[in-house]
Amino acid sequence: MTSQITAAVKQPGREVSRYGHFRFNLAIAAAIPLLLGAGLPSGARANPILYIVTQNNISGTNPTSDTNTLMSVDLGAPLVGGIFTATAIGPTTLQGAGGQTAEIRGLAYDKIDGLMYGITAQGVLVTVNLNTGATIPLLTLPYYAQGSFQNEWSGMAFDGTENLYVVNAYGAQELVKINLGSGPPALTLVGSVKYAGASLQILGLALSNGVLYGSDRSNDTLVTISTATAAAAFTYGNAAVINNVQEIAFGPTGTLYVVIDHAASSDNAGLATFNFTPPPLSATEIGELPFQIDFNGCQGCGNSTYGAGGLGFGPEGYVEVCKSSSTKNP
Repeated sequence: MTSQITAAVKQPGREVSRYGHFRFNLAIAAAIPLLLGAGLPSGARANPILYIVTQNNISGTNPTSDTNTLMSVDLGAPLVGGIFTATAIGPTTLQGAGGQTAEIRGLAYDKIDGLMYGITAQGVLVTVNLNTGATIPLLTLPYYAQGSFQNEWSGMAFDGTENLYVVNAYGAQELVKINLGSGPPALTLVGSVKYAGASLQILGLALSNGVLYGSDRSNDTLVTISTATAAAAFTYGNAAVINNVQEIAFGPTGTLYVVIDHAASSDNAGLATFNFTPPPLSATEIGELPFQIDFNGCQGCGNSTYGAGGLGFGPEGYVEVCKSSSTKNP
C-alpha cells in the first residue's frame, strides 16, 4: 500500500537507494497508524511543492558571474494579490567550479534514488540539493564545446525507470536519453526533435504514462515526442495555446503545469495549467510568480525568453509503505 502524509512527518527518516531499498526510522513507522487512524483520507496529499530556478544571466553561455537561485513555491498556499509566495532556498552553486553558478534550465525528481537532477544550459548534468540549492556535476554532454552558442539545453523529464530525457532548444534540437542505472550515467542520442522535417524549439519536457511531452516555443503549444526517434507530433493541434510557453512539469495529481511569460523579455511571469478535456487543448493561468525568469537583457545567448530555470516537483508529501507479499521471496 502507499500512503501520503505531510512533508514534516516524512522527510526526517526517508532514505532511498538507487536499487529501491526503502528504510525509514521506527518513530515514523510507529506514527503512521496513528496518522491514518486520525482520519487522513485515502490518497490524501500534502500541498505540492514546486521548484523553480530563477535566472539572472548576464554573461552569455559561460555564466561565471551569474546568480541563479533555487526557489520553492507552495501551490497550496493562498495567493496574495494573484501572486504566489515563493521561498528562496539558495544559489545553485556548482561544486568544484570556484563559485560558478549552475545555469539550470531543466529539473526532474527521481523517485527511485530520491534525488533532484538538473541540466544546465551548457549541458552539465547535476544533482540539486533541495535544502541549499547547491549542485554537484555528474557529466557534461559531449555534443558541443562548453561556451558554444549551440548549447541551449533546456527541458528534462524522468521516466520512472532509471532514464532521464533532456533536450537542446538550440543547435540541432537534440533529444538525449541518460540512463542512471548502475555505473556512470550512459548517454544515448535519440535524435533531433522535428515535425515534418522542421526543427522545433522545445523548452520543457514532461513524461506521463509513457508519453513524452514537450513545450514547443516555436508555436506556443504542446507536442508529443517519440522516445525512440525524437519525432514530434502536434497531437493536440498546432494553434498557440498560451503566450511564451516555458518549462513544464506534471504535478502529483497528474496536472500539467507550465511557466509562461506575459511578454517576451519581461519579468512578468506566470504559472498556468494545461486543460486536455474537453478538446481543444487550452491553458489557464492560475497565478503570477514573484521573480523574473528571463535572461535579464543578455545579448547573443539565444532567445531572451528562454528563461525558466527548470520546473519540477519534489518529494514532499509522501511516505511509501512497502509490505512483503511473500515471506520466501519478499
